[in-house]
Amino acid sequence: AGKGLPKDVLVAYAKGDAIALVVVDPKAKGSKGIVKAVENYDRKDVATFIVDVDDIAKYSRITQGVAVSRTPALVVIRPRKLNEGAPMASVTYGFRSPRSVEQAIDDAFYDSGNVPAYPSK
Repeated sequence: AGKGLPKDVLVAYAKGDAIALVVVDPKAKGSKGIVKAVENYDRKDVATFIVDVDDIAKYSRITQGVAVSRTPALVVIRPRKLNEGAPMASVTYGFRSPRSVEQAIDDAFYDSGNVPAYPSK
């Protein structure tokens, strides 16, 4: 995080919040639903920013890093205290309910190590 991003994003990250960027096309069918779901998910440690697809260049240091390719997209940056030296982010598409938005945000706070994808003996 540094120069090249809107100041409010930098301030929220420095404060220790997770960042939720909701990239939407205001004319697209699914945009209103994801915006409402993110705004209604009340976590004090998440700073939410609604980004019109026409303004995505202002956030390119983030959106290019996770290769945002369509809208609506939810980009979540892990809180600073959970990052390992550099900001870490994920992008999610295909929201079916407010719960899928909540899960994408909650995943940014996971801090219990990796679990193998296969059964161990």
